[in-house]
Amino acid sequence: MTEIWVESYFGQAQLQALYKDTNVEMTMPKQVSMDVDLFLIVKKICEDKELPNPIPLGIFSMICFMCFPMAKKYFALHRKALSIRDILAMTEFLQVHSASLTLKTAFIQAVELVIIDGVCLGIDCSSK
Repeated sequence: MTEIWVESYFGQAQLQALYKDTNVEMTMPKQVSMDVDLFLIVKKICEDKELPNPIPLGIFSMICFMCFPMAKKYFALHRKALSIRDILAMTEFLQVHSASLTLKTAFIQAVELVIIDGVCLGIDCSSK
């Protein structure tokens, strides 16, 4: 079995430029340039799952917020890299539950599922 390392989409210069201000608390860009690969990937995944238009920007903003301002503030988040799998999990959850929940509630629960439940649980830390 061979493992191939691929550079993360979360390290792109375009993403870092959006979140370069270290004093940013919760920046939600109103528009994202269409040359940011990660946003295009999120948008395509959401289109394939027939999710409404505000969802791609919300997912993109949440992922970037966790990877830049929050990771700078809390070192433990820096170690827990988010991935395309997290985006897929969020969109799958939204696709399944958008009929039974409001869009806002479904989005909040998708964030809780992927980001809050998956980050900083402390299960990978040994106790001393």
